[in-house]
Amino acid sequence: LEPFALLDLEYRDGMDSHAMSAYSGTMEESQLLSSVYFDSPDATSYRERIRREEGARLVRFRWYGENNQEDDKEIYIERKIHHEGWGCAKSAKERCVLPQEDVFDFMKGKFDIEAYFAKLAANGTKEKTIKGMKPIAIEVNKMIQEKKLQPIIRTSYYRCAFQLATDNKVRVSLDTQMSLLNEYVPNGHPSKPWCLVGTDTVQRDDIYRFPYAILEIKLQDVSEAPLWLRQTLNDIGAIQVHKFSKFQHAMAFLHPQRVPTLPHWHKDFEEWHKAKDEKKLRFGKGNASALLKSDTVIDDLAVPNVSKIVAPHGEGHFLKDMENLDPKAVFANERTLLHYAEKGMYVAAVAVIILHQGGRYKILGAALSVMTAVYYVWILVAYFQRLDEIKGRSKVVKNREARLDWNLGPVLATTMVSIV
Repeated sequence: LEPFALLDLEYRDGMDSHAMSAYSGTMEESQLLSSVYFDSPDATSYRERIRREEGARLVRFRWYGENNQEDDKEIYIERKIHHEGWGCAKSAKERCVLPQEDVFDFMKGKFDIEAYFAKLAANGTKEKTIKGMKPIAIEVNKMIQEKKLQPIIRTSYYRCAFQLATDNKVRVSLDTQMSLLNEYVPNGHPSKPWCLVGTDTVQRDDIYRFPYAILEIKLQDVSEAPLWLRQTLNDIGAIQVHKFSKFQHAMAFLHPQRVPTLPHWHKDFEEWHKAKDEKKLRFGKGNASALLKSDTVIDDLAVPNVSKIVAPHGEGHFLKDMENLDPKAVFANERTLLHYAEKGMYVAAVAVIILHQGGRYKILGAALSVMTAVYYVWILVAYFQRLDEIKGRSKVVKNREARLDWNLGPVLATTMVSIV
């Protein structure tokens, strides 16, 4: 794979060459990428996203390279939408582009979207491109006004993308030097500029330096990562973090008072921050020789000590131990148990009636009673086996052969009902 700075490759489908060249940049090893995420003061989008609600949406404005508030700087208006795996639709990211001079009016609901796209059409922009961007502009504008969204978080990092020149089955992006910035301003930037600029004064606590590089792997028409890639993850000691989100991490540390639920990886980072503060305080009160050693001790805490296990079905890379359960999976397991138990009650009722008939029917009633008892033992054992799998971490690695459903369950349930 060769490195190049053609960013956000997932947006390539359906875009013409002119639209691609607008944000591809020069062919260099890495390029600065900045995104401003929008949310309401009560963190509505965050709550929907961390609970992984069906159809949960997130808005961000993105640009490439430096931003000195030039009027013609292209800002990409993006909407991410989450779909559950059991549905037909897939989670997606879509976007449109606006010149920076129009962004403030856009997020305040004063921008004439129809006139803007009519102007693009008059200037020769392809109809296909306009049809792809216009609905997103309308949807995002409506979301901002209805949910009272405003800039709340900024992420900035350098990205390097890797991909074969001949196909895009394996795409790798590496984000380094990530900084997170608190973009929240009361009343949502009441006047221009639409986001914080370099001359604005920010507090120390408004900036968060992320200690890791973020490696993202995207596979297309491939069932699993190639062996060479799995071995590489092992060689570099990569830690796979299930559903890691830059937005959620930034909200958890820059707006902890707004978020009732924290990401599963938050605990490790919180303990790391406390350990660093304790070390600084301890050596800060010491003598001169201790102060000279303080930098060395702090270096030992360069990154958090992430609790991890060796990922199953991999080549030895690590997997972040989530240390928590998905409540939806646990409740779904309980509901499944109750549904199967209901079918057993039908047969049990028939067995009781037959037992009271007397004579030779008692044998049939006794047989049905035994069969029902065995059935109930089976569904209880299956329930606890599935609960152990949910509590375990193997499902996090998305092993396509691993299953949580019971293959013979529907057949047995149908048999029980047929007996009735």
